[in-house]
Amino acid sequence: MKESQISDALRESMNAVRLSPALRAKTLYAMRGSEERRPKMKRKFSAALAFALAAVLAVAVALAVANRKGVLDFLSYSEATLPENAGDYVQTDIASDERDGLHAVVREVVYDGHRLWATVDINMDGEKPLLTGLDYGLDDEEKWAWLRHDESETDDRTILDVYRAEGYTDAYYIVANAYDESDEQDTSCEVHLQDDGTLTFYESIAFEQEKAEREITVSVRAFKFEEKDGEMVVSQNPSAEMKLRFTVKASAVDDEETIVSVEPVEYESIGVRVDRVTMTAKPLEMDYAIEYTVVDAEKFAQTDDGLWFEFIDPNSTETEPYAQRLKDGFSRTGETTPVDDTHYRQTGTLSLDEKADVYTLRAYECWEKRRFDTHEIRMKKEE
Repeated sequence: MKESQISDALRESMNAVRLSPALRAKTLYAMRGSEERRPKMKRKFSAALAFALAAVLAVAVALAVANRKGVLDFLSYSEATLPENAGDYVQTDIASDERDGLHAVVREVVYDGHRLWATVDINMDGEKPLLTGLDYGLDDEEKWAWLRHDESETDDRTILDVYRAEGYTDAYYIVANAYDESDEQDTSCEVHLQDDGTLTFYESIAFEQEKAEREITVSVRAFKFEEKDGEMVVSQNPSAEMKLRFTVKASAVDDEETIVSVEPVEYESIGVRVDRVTMTAKPLEMDYAIEYTVVDAEKFAQTDDGLWFEFIDPNSTETEPYAQRLKDGFSRTGETTPVDDTHYRQTGTLSLDEKADVYTLRAYECWEKRRFDTHEIRMKKEE
């Protein structure tokens, strides 16, 4: 039972980074020169100028890359709190490749052994190609502002409107997936079209197994749009495709600590006993596990296999129960799995700043949202 079935939270929108490509365009234009033969002195001057312009271009490109949204930018839109040293865990310049005019760069990765967050930048060769992905197509419905994550609500143009009006020469639908071939995983993804035409994929992956080191594959395919009968139709065959492979190692937490519950706690109204609660600090969030046993099958049956536990703020003034919860971690993934007929294990994440010596844990049934017992869970350092 995945928590996505019952979550009351909505994914927050992401704002666009405004970055003018003017400097890059002007520099490229200036670097274009005549190939005619010139006197030696001018040739030396031209070489010096080209070197200087190349340096300017390198700075311009570096600035553009530096100002593109990275992993931490995407994560910052979550309600979870980034630790002050979050940047220490960001691995950069992971992998890149080019094939048949398709360029892909795995720019940033954060990996904690269980979850991976990554940004992948995609470009296509061409005079002025337009790149889209995920749910963003070239039709009369998808808004340009959505692809750009522009929340100003002043731009009502569709992506198709912009494609036809702004001089784009080609359009491609990009498919990008990051995965571990040897493990099960849950993935969420978002795309953002940058000012310079780069399409950035943001991948968030929760793996089933925890590994200190992992082989990751990023598959990228580009499908060209073709106009047929006045409509833009995606080709069934990719015009370019590639796979990037790299090894990622889990970032260690200097002060990693695991805390566990002091004693079992009975939830009498639903016939279960919480045997153990475990909290483990990771680089960007805390993992939790709640292990419980069914001690009264008749009482437990009233939850209709929909029992969940939620960590709440006992001092919250919110009236809606879900608003009383502690902050989730960035991955926002969770599930309850049976160990056997009477034992279950619920896992999930909390924000790092929710670490405490005592937690308030409330039981609820996810189908009708009925709340049951609430108890304090005292914690201690794992021995």
